[in-house]
Amino acid sequence: MFYIDITRLILRQMQQLKPTGIDRVMLAYLQHYQDSACAVVYFSRRFWVLSPKKSKLLFCALISNSAHRSNLFFSLMRGMCFSFKKVQKGILLVLGHSYLNKEQYIKAISKKSWTPIFFIHDLIPLTHPEYCRFDEKEKHRRRINHALSLAKGIIVNSRDTYNSLSQFAVSHEKELPLTCIAPLGVDLPLASRRSRPKVSPYFVTVGTIEPRKNHILLLQVWKKLIELFGSLAPKLIIIGRRGWECEHVSRMLERCSQLEGFVYEWSQCSDEELSFCLQDAQALLFPSFVEGYGLPLVEALSAGIPVIASSISVFHEIGQDVPEYIAPLDYERWISTIVDYAKPDSRLRQAQQQRLVQYKSPTWEEHFLITDNFLRSIK
Repeated sequence: MFYIDITRLILRQMQQLKPTGIDRVMLAYLQHYQDSACAVVYFSRRFWVLSPKKSKLLFCALISNSAHRSNLFFSLMRGMCFSFKKVQKGILLVLGHSYLNKEQYIKAISKKSWTPIFFIHDLIPLTHPEYCRFDEKEKHRRRINHALSLAKGIIVNSRDTYNSLSQFAVSHEKELPLTCIAPLGVDLPLASRRSRPKVSPYFVTVGTIEPRKNHILLLQVWKKLIELFGSLAPKLIIIGRRGWECEHVSRMLERCSQLEGFVYEWSQCSDEELSFCLQDAQALLFPSFVEGYGLPLVEALSAGIPVIASSISVFHEIGQDVPEYIAPLDYERWISTIVDYAKPDSRLRQAQQQRLVQYKSPTWEEHFLITDNFLRSIK
């Protein structure tokens, strides 16, 4: 029997927020295990476990892309308020980081007869605290310590994350539990192919607006492009909601008149809209200082869209030799590369399109082949 903690998804659905990268991973697990798992919700310092039948209804409601998803979700939640079952032995999948820093959450797990398996997405607050909220380093230190102490197994998304986790364990004199590396799959719907419209060239960047995503570099680049090319400058579409400590970016988006008509912000974008928007982009831009994985990069490459990305190790790992890699602070090269990619006869873009033919994107089927074998070994 599998148990999946869906507390994070429940809370985000109640706030009607679009899925983040971590949410998309959790939804993929619900899709895969919906016939063999019970939903678990952490509330009032204890776990509430739904029956397999009720769990599947709730999983399907969360997975659904229906316009009536919210109504279906709340209707199911009302009907499930007292639909709980007795807890049996089994594997508990904790797929997010949200509650791992809380002592009461860890104690609640340890009281159950579960075999806890944790998914660690990144160690960014520990390796790069300068890009995170001020209290996040200590919170994440507790999360990782708890995971190392309690987990019977750990799943990570990349070799890069595994290396960071292993280094943390060594430096804190902790034993690293059995750990498997399972690259994330792609489930972004492909937009229907059509002839390329006659529109101004544009680029897309995807991700929550926060310091480590380096949006400020792109805005500075675009100011320069507008100075150089005026009305002929390419457009930039920023897809993602505003996060924390992004005041400088917010001020530029709101007050810099020079960017008006060239830079567009799209905070609420569905998967279908994202796919449609990417289809005709000159490239996806991904200038992050650090990432745990970088799902938009894989999604773009899988859809045949060129990528210009920062030269960080995890991007080299998941993007292989396909993207154009640039140091995240190499302002001049970002400008020159974007200028080249904006041309209809761009040689750099054509070269990457040729490399894209050889790109083999990771799939969820491959991911779960790895994790299923791993979980069987834990049992």
